[in-house]
Amino acid sequence: MTIRRGTDEASPAFDNDSLGGGGTGWMNQTGGFDGLSSEDQEEARQAHAEWQERDPEKHTFDIEYYVSYAQERQQERNEEVASFVKKGRTT
Repeated sequence: MTIRRGTDEASPAFDNDSLGGGGTGWMNQTGGFDGLSSEDQEEARQAHAEWQERDPEKHTFDIEYYVSYAQERQQERNEEVASFVKKGRTT
């Protein structure tokens, strides 16, 4: 994770990390596997293969389901982070 300070040096900015809420990785997109670029599809395939290797008997979902599920969970995390950040700014 790369952390850089904003111009006021008080709040960190996160680059290429889910904490930023606006990342560009395949998990931060919507539209499932078919909606990904060929580069992002390859990254998703690699992540899916690594996930399946960790527990082949339990991790049996296909790539399309895996990507859709991961994207949905990431969207939920992004919304949670965004609401937390907004809440902190109003106090």
